[in-house]
Amino acid sequence: MGTGICQQKPSVILRESNRIAGNDDLTDKRVHTSSTDNKSEAYAGLSSPKPPKLQSLNRSIAFSDGTLGPDLSIRVPNGLRWSQRWFGDASILGYDYQDGRNSDDAFIPSRDSGDLDGWAIVHANILQTRNWSVALNTSFRSLQHDPEIPGGSTGIEDGISSGFRIARAIGDTGGIAFGGEQVIQWDDNTDTGRNLYLMASNGWWLGDKGSNYPLFIANGGFGTGRFASLTDRDEPFNFTCRPVEKNRKVAQIDENLCWGAIGSVSLVFNERWSTFVEYAISRATLGISTNLTNDLPLRMTAGIHVVENNEIMSFNQLRWMVQASVNF
Repeated sequence: MGTGICQQKPSVILRESNRIAGNDDLTDKRVHTSSTDNKSEAYAGLSSPKPPKLQSLNRSIAFSDGTLGPDLSIRVPNGLRWSQRWFGDASILGYDYQDGRNSDDAFIPSRDSGDLDGWAIVHANILQTRNWSVALNTSFRSLQHDPEIPGGSTGIEDGISSGFRIARAIGDTGGIAFGGEQVIQWDDNTDTGRNLYLMASNGWWLGDKGSNYPLFIANGGFGTGRFASLTDRDEPFNFTCRPVEKNRKVAQIDENLCWGAIGSVSLVFNERWSTFVEYAISRATLGISTNLTNDLPLRMTAGIHVVENNEIMSFNQLRWMVQASVNF
């Protein structure tokens, strides 16, 4: 077991095929490369080489050969084990109209309107074995401190919380994870929920006889906090609610811990692009994600809430979320 970067061995299949073909210069190339063109070159002369194992980096797809792809979701976590190469991930998420959008509200609010909000989270993978990974995370609820803007009365030192993630790989394309975000809240200024989750994920390679893109991933499970509910209205899983705290300053709903069904389906087109639909808190979000760089991968993801309270939204009620992530 160890942490940090884990150098992967070259594929036995690719090494033996190149030895027979006399292409010794290709011996040390990985089966799964960071470029579709390079991948096609490395696959030349091979019939359906085995693709790398599926892993994750926060919400992003990662692979056992150290490469990384776009996000599989924007809010819903997945069940895949953490990347063996990358130690950590930092993400900033922004969104509009936390309390709902009126029909005459602008799709993109002005900066000083008080209708823009967001938070940041940092993950660190502290322990891993061949199949297991253990990570910790810290969230920052406040990203600006401008008292002239609604919601700017708290600083970045307010609303700090911590969580964890334990995941196990199941085969080459699946996994199961139990974890949480904002679980331990260090003050009363966090209003993004105590978000525990239990998730299972599996992927299927759809191209080249099950060895190449596109990659389809299904992900489902149960979550608490903002994965489960935004209000204290009657919901199907209210029977799971248990009191955990009293007399909160904000987000009194978080005095109870309730579970709800969450999940996502994703289609990864290549190392650069993916699209997904995720479901949580009676809300469905349609999103798209891109991996912008290779050496220090930067991912950008955007989503539109198309279903609220299990009802399809009209165009002038649509709300959005955006996320930027970088790994280290």
